[in-house]
This record gives sequence, structure tokens and C-alpha cells, in this order.
Amino acid sequence: CMVLKVMKFFRGYLFVRLTGYSPERFFNLCGNADIVLWKIEPAEDGYTFFVSLPAFRKLKPMLRKSGTRVTILKRVGVRFFFVGLGSLFAILFLMTQFVWAVEISGNSSYSGQVLRDFLAESGIGYGSWKRSIDCEKTETLLRRKFDDITWVSARISGTRLYVDIQERLMEQNRPE
Repeated sequence: CMVLKVMKFFRGYLFVRLTGYSPERFFNLCGNADIVLWKIEPAEDGYTFFVSLPAFRKLKPMLRKSGTRVTILKRVGVRFFFVGLGSLFAILFLMTQFVWAVEISGNSSYSGQVLRDFLAESGIGYGSWKRSIDCEKTETLLRRKFDDITWVSARISGTRLYVDIQERLMEQNRPE
């Protein structure tokens, strides 16, 4: 029995809910087609049961003939674990392709928010695709827009855009 549980786990199986017109006919059709269903239990609006993944793929004709539908409630098995794990890594990889923070340093005349807003209006910043950001162009945009900025360095590291600026020093009035 333990061997059977391990085999089911590695092949994958589903916990489903059956609803519709004639669930008894559905069960008879599955029996005639040698489709194994287990732990069949009545539910408030139909039945719940387990079915192997290969058998689930064969249910369509029986569902159509009996006027029933199945809803997947739970997926169990190694293949679903690896699909989920693969999806997680794919999403993480995708998320690393975007800028999720903009850090500005060296500013005193202009607030960081003003500079971030300008960059956002130019399509640079939070949620921007990293490959679409040209750091040299970003530097030029900031120097052209803000007269007091004399030097800008922009670089992307990880999912952050770092902008270092240097502003023109204000000449102080000296008493004579």
C-alpha cells in the first residue's frame, strides 16, 4: 500500500469536486472506461474524490455524457512541486530584470523626490526594464533639466538605479 502511495505521489494526482446533472452516470462511465477514482465522498453540491493525472485527462467524454463538471481543488505530487518551483524561479528571474528602487545622493538644492519624479516622467525609475535604461542618457537628461547640477553618474546594480550628483557651489558674498 505504501508503494502505491509513493507511485501516486510521483505520477501526480488531483483532488476534485464533481457537480452537475447526473454524477451517478459519470461514476458508471468511469467504471466502464477503467478509470480509477478513490475516496469518493458526498459534498454539499456534489461529490469530491481523487483521480490520477493521466486518468483526469481522459474524463472529458464522461463529463460531457453525464452533464457534470469537475473543479480541481488541490494538486498533489512531485510534478506539481517542480512546476511550482520552476514558476517561482522564472518569476524571480523576471523580477530581477526591472529597476525597483532609485537612490539619489549628493543633492542639496533639489529634493530626491523632485529628481525621481523627473526621471519617472522620462520613463526611468521604479518598474522600468533595466535594458531600456541608458545611464549616459539619464546623466545628460538630468544635467540639461537642472542648471545647478554640474556632474551626474548613473549606474544600475542589481535592481537599483544609483544616481550620484554634484551641484554647482554657491559663491558666498565676502565682506570687504
